[in-house]
Amino acid sequence: MPDDTGDILDHPRPLWLSDHLWSATRPGMVRSAELTPLYIERYRGPWDQARPQRHSYWEFIHVWRGEARMEIEGRRRPFPAGATALLPPGRLHVERPGPVGMEVLWMGVAGGLLDGLPRDGSLVLRDHHSRPHWNLLWECYARLAPLSGPELDGLAKTLAARFLRGSTAWRQWDVDGLEEAETYLEQQCVSNEPVAAIAARFGMSVSNFHLRFRRRTGLTPNAYRLRARMRAAYRMLRHRSMPVKEVARLAGYDDPLYFSRVFRKTFGHSPARLMAGARSESPPDAE
Repeated sequence: MPDDTGDILDHPRPLWLSDHLWSATRPGMVRSAELTPLYIERYRGPWDQARPQRHSYWEFIHVWRGEARMEIEGRRRPFPAGATALLPPGRLHVERPGPVGMEVLWMGVAGGLLDGLPRDGSLVLRDHHSRPHWNLLWECYARLAPLSGPELDGLAKTLAARFLRGSTAWRQWDVDGLEEAETYLEQQCVSNEPVAAIAARFGMSVSNFHLRFRRRTGLTPNAYRLRARMRAAYRMLRHRSMPVKEVARLAGYDDPLYFSRVFRKTFGHSPARLMAGARSESPPDAE
């Protein structure tokens, strides 16, 4: 079934799921106490929400397409397609479309499954492989067949388990947005985007971003990006049969000789030496 099945809103309109989707008398059809969706909503189109809001329940926010600009407790951060956020009860937040617009799916949930999680942050995961699970959730909701509630419970629990399993790689709760900034610099390491633009992405001034990033990582943003770039180049040289010139290009360097000098300064030997026989050497910074 295609992504666009169901009633996709052109304006936000939360609809609470009726208790009639479950049965208190039929075995196996009761509403789950572990995790149950309170509402499921999908939205696309222009929207500038007037004010940030808080919920008394947990909420998943999945960016289906485009980019959402999320503001959580006054801190702004970009959410690209494929990103999912889990917001605890009471977190002040607002979502706005990015430059290319946004399509977002919200799911408010309740139940004991999330009770042990911290409530002073927002957990974020980028996982494009979860899209089929979000598709199934939306398709099930769009049908709203009689007694489909237990199926919705099961799908919600699957998404929550997948989300929480994957999010451990993100070192859990990112209160100030700096973990996301680290990940962004690693993923965009070949880009020459100005630090001022990166700081603005995460709702900070250049000086504040520079100070807090260095305090967290021990490196300036540019030095962190350079290290990520060299690590990527090292992996390409170590595991692929590619000429140094091509690796230099993929690492963002037009001049292979300059790339080789930076590589030697970082790892203590040249790219050619690594390719010729130093593959077993793995400096701590190379992996």
